[in-house]
Amino acid sequence: MKTIVKVHLHQAYKGKFDWYFTTTADIYNVLSENIVGIKYQSLLNVNLHGRQFYANKYCVITTETLY
Repeated sequence: MKTIVKVHLHQAYKGKFDWYFTTTADIYNVLSENIVGIKYQSLLNVNLHGRQFYANKYCVITTETLY
């Protein structure tokens, strides 16, 4: 099994609304805290793997398992 992290932005960045990453840390290699609306450490505290999603006024972040 492999988990991916999907970030759906409410406003497009570089022409894209949906961004896919292999880890939470990878988000911040491409998207800044200002675009995502949450700092890396705060997102870790949310514990995405224990929840269905995280949402704020900038984006919705979900994790999905690939089989």
